Amino acid sequence: CRACESRTTQAGRIGHEVRMGQLQQSLCTVILVLVFSFLPYIDWAAHLGGVICGIMSGMVCFAPQIEIGYCAKFWFIIAVGINAIFYIFSLSYLFAK
Repeated sequence: CRACESRTTQAGRIGHEVRMGQLQQSLCTVILVLVFSFLPYIDWAAHLGGVICGIMSGMVCFAPQIEIGYCAKFWFIIAVGINAIFYIFSLSYLFAK
């Protein structure tokens, strides 16, 4: 797996540095969104729901790349199910009178 990739080669070190940079950027963005969520007139629940749906959407996109077949199927089904629940709930809340 990429997390266990050897850092002894130059390609492994570069790949590790790139992934760590991507992780730092993603975490910085999530932290900024969560900090700004607590300002007045901003709904923190919407931001929290967006973070959860974003994580689940990422799982839908990247679960098939898991090397162990049953784990890939399990996480894909879980992510699709949670996404469907969130989207149905959101749309029903949006169109409710």
